[in-house]
Amino acid sequence: MIGDLTMMQETEKILPVFIELSNGTHTLASREGVVLLRKRIKLSKVLYVLSLKYNLISITKISKKLNCSVIFFDDFCVLQDRTSRTLIDVGEEQRGVYYFKDGSLKRNQVNAVNYINFWQAARASFK
Repeated sequence: MIGDLTMMQETEKILPVFIELSNGTHTLASREGVVLLRKRIKLSKVLYVLSLKYNLISITKISKKLNCSVIFFDDFCVLQDRTSRTLIDVGEEQRGVYYFKDGSLKRNQVNAVNYINFWQAARASFK
């Protein structure tokens, strides 16, 4: 779901979809379209929700699209390619939500078993 119509491409009107927000309020999505993430990841059927302040990504959708694993920790999460173990991105937890900073995408190859260095590199990539 996205709250900024200017970020969408190929938008079309849809039958209204009822959305319950985390604060208990309700709204409707009346459009859907395509969103490009990091200028190379194309997500389709993204709902436009006028009252959203932040864009929300479905973990199921992004993990299938990128063929990646999503690993959550108490203060960050990691998106990692399932086959090559390449670090795709790191999100930082703030107030119960994981944020991915614009431009934080960095590629790091991880072949060693030393996961302590990997997690340190992952955390450093979003600072």
